[in-house]
Amino acid sequence: MDAPATLSIAPRGRWVAALFALSPLLSIASGALAFSLFAMRGTEIWYVSLATALTAIAHLLLVRVAKHAAPDRALRVTALALLAQMPLPWLGTALDLGQPLVSSHWRCGTGDIAFMLFSPIAAAFTATLAGLVAWFLVARSAGSAGAFSKLRAGAVLALSVAVFALGLSRAVGRPSPDEALRQLPVHVTLAPVPEGTPAPQMDAVGRDLLWRTCHGDDCSLGLTPAPFVARTESGRSGHANTALDVWSDPALHLLVVATADAHRWIIAFDTRERRAVDVLKRTMAPRSATPLPTLIAAGFGLLLALGVIARRSDRERALSIWRGAREATATADGSLRFTDGTLATWQRDGSETYTGPVLVRAEGSATPFREAVSVRSNDVLTGSAEALTRALDVARADRLALAAAVALFSVVPLSTWLVAAFR
Repeated sequence: MDAPATLSIAPRGRWVAALFALSPLLSIASGALAFSLFAMRGTEIWYVSLATALTAIAHLLLVRVAKHAAPDRALRVTALALLAQMPLPWLGTALDLGQPLVSSHWRCGTGDIAFMLFSPIAAAFTATLAGLVAWFLVARSAGSAGAFSKLRAGAVLALSVAVFALGLSRAVGRPSPDEALRQLPVHVTLAPVPEGTPAPQMDAVGRDLLWRTCHGDDCSLGLTPAPFVARTESGRSGHANTALDVWSDPALHLLVVATADAHRWIIAFDTRERRAVDVLKRTMAPRSATPLPTLIAAGFGLLLALGVIARRSDRERALSIWRGAREATATADGSLRFTDGTLATWQRDGSETYTGPVLVRAEGSATPFREAVSVRSNDVLTGSAEALTRALDVARADRLALAAAVALFSVVPLSTWLVAAFR
């Protein structure tokens, strides 16, 4: 015999644990797939953005598992699982911002390896933490959500849209980070050092002096104020004696040198400390356009969020069919007493001992109800009309929470870049 429907929330610990074990695995798998497509081409921001989009999609599919973990709160549990992975796109974008445009020092290895090594640790830690949060705040909750929860989800969605709009506005009319370096205000072209020139060859670049010492076809570079001080720190050796393009910007205290023929960056100097420095992407972020991959990931995530908002969850559809049901009270003898005083018989097996408020669908018996009407068990919902309204409110709030989580997660790469741009 069919069991009656219920408004209760029953946590299932092993499924909650399985969900938060699958979540980081899906995130890492998404990152590995994106890494294999883009990382080897020196386009870190592309694979981070792709991994972000793939992770959001994977977690929407993970709702099926979440329905076993917390049948009535699957969307909110999934939202927490997705938010637990937010450190991963942040770490990936920070890795990209830390990539040198001009590398003035020898580097051993790349940051990509460190990212691949540490990201599983970060994913496991955040997933465990989110699992505990889900267990105590969702799986064990009484199901309260209300207007405050909807307000928070709406605020997060509005914030995500605002971040996307801001990033979009900075994508127009601005150069890439590499091009931004070539648009520094002071630019001079230096001819090769003539053979036999007494060392060092001194050239003025704005308020600074760039010196070159060449032995045959091998030159060293350095930066010094006038007058020349012999012990000033020099740059790298091994630079060929060729024409140089030099850009500088007093506001950034930066001077960069590239070969004039191949446009290859050689070295950069901090003009305050007169020492060689690496120029990172985040250094030029305030003057650069928003990376296209971060905009694509954010826009795609917002579209996914709109899809979540537009589509009612299975929980909402299951509860909506009880709208218009008649209120009654289940008694110990198996009768249903309606508010108008009429009675009906509840066809339930001997193991069912529930007494209290119920809702009865009219389709399950004759209309109007009358004495001796028999009501099937699957046409009875245990709980009051007020509880049904509250459960529907919770289901809508959970749907908004998942949409907000998808939107917020998807704008992490973009927001990380914007923080660097407005620092």
